[in-house]
Amino acid sequence: MRLPTEAIQEFKALFQKQYGVTLSDEEATLRATNLLKLYKAVYGPPDYEIILDRQGE
Repeated sequence: MRLPTEAIQEFKALFQKQYGVTLSDEEATLRATNLLKLYKAVYGPPDYEIILDRQGE
């Protein structure tokens, strides 16, 4: 899973604001990716991913 640079920068800003810690791009990418994986494991993929998967069948 590759996140857009803009998403990584937004995650870094939110993390800085919430926790007062500045993350490197590499650390932010790792943490954001892990957060998304956890979200998908708990809630499943967003509806648009289900639709795209069905279109590919």
